[in-house]
Amino acid sequence: MQVSDIEIQKILTHRVEIIAEIDSLLEGINEPEFEITDELVQAVTKRVIEMPDRQDRIDELKSKIESGQYNPTSAEIVDSMIRRTIADSVR
Repeated sequence: MQVSDIEIQKILTHRVEIIAEIDSLLEGINEPEFEITDELVQAVTKRVIEMPDRQDRIDELKSKIESGQYNPTSAEIVDSMIRRTIADSVR
């Protein structure tokens, strides 16, 4: 599957929108209501720790790969590659 110029434009447009959204979220971050306190750090840390472990998904995929049942389409592979590229560029 070949990615067209139109698809690339869509990706780049989406990337700009993501960056704009992040920038808007950062506006006013230094205001008092956004003060980073020990309580905030503890609350965020607790929520991260409580997030579901991806190990279940990893084990499921590993099992499918080992049994030969994991057969992603070329479109799924390309989609994953594009999503990874966008995620890496936003970091």
